[in-house]
Amino acid sequence: MASSVFRLAPLPNPPVPLPRVPGPKLAPFNPDARADIEFVEFVGRENNLDSQVWRVKINGAALHQSYFCHSETLRTGQGGDLARPLATSQLYCRANGRLEEEKREDLAVKAYGYLLLTPQQEIYLARKELVSGKAPNPHEAQHMWSDLDNLHLLGIFVGDTHGGNCVGGKLVDFSRSWTMYHPASVHIRDSELQGLMLEELQHLLDYYYLLKNSLPRTIAISQDLEAFCSGHISKYNNLPSAYNWLKWEKSSDMAKAYVDGKLFERAAL
Repeated sequence: MASSVFRLAPLPNPPVPLPRVPGPKLAPFNPDARADIEFVEFVGRENNLDSQVWRVKINGAALHQSYFCHSETLRTGQGGDLARPLATSQLYCRANGRLEEEKREDLAVKAYGYLLLTPQQEIYLARKELVSGKAPNPHEAQHMWSDLDNLHLLGIFVGDTHGGNCVGGKLVDFSRSWTMYHPASVHIRDSELQGLMLEELQHLLDYYYLLKNSLPRTIAISQDLEAFCSGHISKYNNLPSAYNWLKWEKSSDMAKAYVDGKLFERAAL
């Protein structure tokens, strides 16, 4: 049986925008993609298999940083031949790159660039005591559904919308996202894609119910979101696969040929 994995070149020195394939990219945070980092507070979930999200200080500035700590567990798709492990975490930059292209960085916590951690920083992270972040207030929570809907319009399937993936009502982690172009979003059956969309929307709806019961002021839950999660997902029109990603490419023919023939290479198990 064959499987498909990413075959990307090692990171160049000095660093360049990633990933090194056609499509959206994220530039390094600074010229050498290294920095002295003060890890202030963990704001994600302790049992997250994909990544850790931290509040950090870099040169005195307060930021959020996602650290991809278990990249071998991530998958490009769900089910069948599309459930295959990623060979690199480079492609996790694509969602933030798309938001920068479209000037819609308001839809998630802004990404200022990527950093490469030193071995010492990784050891330090492994020893840190994790502290949970605070839930959003009612005003922040109110826009989460419209933000997710807009992310879909920009060709981004988040796939991971639980409460631990949000800080102040904004997404901080795109480690499971598919950003067009992505083979899984166009080559799986419509019924499977609808199932994945339903699962993503249901996670958000569950989080809304949790917030509604815990916040001091009532928040309104979109009737559209509740309807889609109640069996009407086939009527959801904003599928990420409809996004025209080729509009950003200098040569759309070359970019399409690359992703069709080289982005995923066949390799025997």
